[in-house]
Order: sequence, then C-alpha cells, then structure tokens
Amino acid sequence: MFEEVGDLDMLLVPCGGGGLLSGSAVSAKGKSPNCRTIGIEPELADDATRSFRTKKLHRVENPPTIADGTRTESLGKITFPLVLAYVDDMKTVSEEAIIDAVKFLFYRHYRRR
Repeated sequence: MFEEVGDLDMLLVPCGGGGLLSGSAVSAKGKSPNCRTIGIEPELADDATRSFRTKKLHRVENPPTIADGTRTESLGKITFPLVLAYVDDMKTVSEEAIIDAVKFLFYRHYRRR
C-alpha cells in the first residue's frame, strides 16, 4: 500500500490474534515512521484493547460477534509485545458499525463488478 499511495497518516487494521496488526504496525513504522497504526476490534471481542490499555494479556471466550476473523481468545505470546511496541492505539466498534461497513463495501465495490 505504501508503494502505491506513498506515506500515510494513519493505518486502521483489524485485530484478532494480533498477527496482521503487529505485522502491519512494524511495516508501517519502517516505511513511514509518522504513520499511526490503530488496531480495530469488535466491542464484543475487546481482549486486545483491554490488553493494550492495561499492558496485561486479557482473554475473551467465544465472543458473539459477526466479525468471525477477530473471534480469537487473545493476542498471541509473540504478537502481544509487538502490539505494545508498535501500535499507537486500539479502538472498538459496535456490531452495527461492522454490519454497516460490510454493507457499504458490498454496495460500493462488489456489486458493481
């Protein structure tokens, strides 16, 4: 993405076990040191946000979220320290916001193909 658009101000990355988020954050800092990386996860599966805020690994068991790719039990032992070191912030989103985003992508991108 950085090669296509250049420097970014911010990168929003979904978070489950933290692999995509930590890898994206490390890459972003390497390519564009001023780029803020923000992890995004469902309110109903907020283990990573709680872990980020408290610096202690939290768990959530089988969260009832539509975002099944983020339905992990916790950040990983390898990814947690990377998230703490390279991610600038974590934010949660409601189920309604996730559903709206999926609809937006469907109607604006996939439906036109």
